[in-house]
Order: sequence, then C-alpha cells, then structure tokens
Amino acid sequence: MLAVNDGEQAIARIPLEHPDVVLADIGMPRKGGYDVSAFVKGRADLAHIPVLLLAGAFEPVDQARSGSVGSESVE
Repeated sequence: MLAVNDGEQAIARIPLEHPDVVLADIGMPRKGGYDVSAFVKGRADLAHIPVLLLAGAFEPVDQARSGSVGSESVE
C-alpha cells in the first residue's frame, strides 16, 4: 500500500507504481480525486486501474462528474 498527501503526488506516483486500485478523496489538496481519476482513465497504460472516489459526510459526490472521469462512486 502506498499513501500520498495530495492529488499531484498521486498523479506523479501512479505511473511508477501501477497500483491494483486507486482510492482518491474528492477533496484532496492541489488536485482532487476527480483530477486523479481523469488522469488514470486518460492513459491507455493505466485505464484498467479502478478508481474509487471517497467523500466526507458533508461532501456530496457529483455523480455526473464521477462518471465523466471514469471512476466509481459509492454512496
């Protein structure tokens, strides 16, 4: 397992690590989970990796945006 502090770090590490799954908070600093998902799903070599978006109790997931970046959201 690898953890990073913000979305920019995630985007930098994912191509190096090729994780089995990405868990991304929609409210991460610098780049949010939607940005991370769009990055992963926009690259042919990474697009097979499932991206799960996480949200806090007061952060609703934008279902349309989630779908447009190719991620899965759980309510």
